[in-house]
Amino acid sequence: DTVARALRARPARATERAGHLREHENPRFWAPTIQWTSVAASWYSMVVTARMTERERGPWPTPRPPALLRSRAGPLALCLGLLLGAGHATAAYRFVSPAGSHTAPYTNWAGAATNIQAAATAASDGDLVWVTNGVYVSTGAAANAAMISVTNGITIKSVNGAAATVMDGGYPSVIARCVYLSHPNAVLDGFTVRNGRAAGAPPNDRGGGVYINVKGTLRDCLVFSNSAAGNGGGVCVATNGLVEGCTIVTNSAAGSGGGLYVAAAAAVSNCILYFNAAGASENYGGGGTFAYTCASPAPAGAG
Repeated sequence: DTVARALRARPARATERAGHLREHENPRFWAPTIQWTSVAASWYSMVVTARMTERERGPWPTPRPPALLRSRAGPLALCLGLLLGAGHATAAYRFVSPAGSHTAPYTNWAGAATNIQAAATAASDGDLVWVTNGVYVSTGAAANAAMISVTNGITIKSVNGAAATVMDGGYPSVIARCVYLSHPNAVLDGFTVRNGRAAGAPPNDRGGGVYINVKGTLRDCLVFSNSAAGNGGGVCVATNGLVEGCTIVTNSAAGSGGGLYVAAAAAVSNCILYFNAAGASENYGGGGTFAYTCASPAPAGAG
């Protein structure tokens, strides 16, 4: 800006002399814009573009852009690139698709797993499991009386949301809850969870749709038509879970909390709990902290 103002104020000689400034000495001459784009798995590419109008350029010729490290933003951009690359170096993407070839370790769409549990088992802490459109039906409990058991710090996320991606517990042909989460960084995001059945000795009789054992997050899911012989027909949180942005309807429990049951501290936010049935507390039972959640009766808390 200083050079540009000087050029407008000074005579032609100053303008002519300024034209000989080296590219990187002119603060308006090279204005890099850094864009980070996620590309096929966890690699990042850095694109540096020059945006320079005729008015900004003035009488100077348009040069070939200088190398990245010659620009003022170059060292900073390089450091950011190294840091971001290091942050993603150990994480991987896994893929699930009904059309995949089911080739471990399921790190591309062509070799995608055909069932969610296989990809979840292959994943390590920090990995993201992408699940594309389809109805994934249980053929029996994998572990912890669940169709899908997650005990590591991974995220299982649908590509196109709950309307397009369904976890079906298979009840009454199969007796198993749909999902078991037990890790502070375990996340299930964007699924329809239906037809799960929790039965047997406690705690296997709780959480027909989703059972959050020791922390874990259930996000943006539609949970319906699940049942439990104990508490929490749709969702049961044993200890310190997070349930957010979920619609939990038409589930049932013989015990308490047909839609949701919280045994210990849990946070429930931006959820809808209606039309569930239970022996007690039809829509939600137990404890928990509620915020901006629609239910009957209206829960205490913000919103």
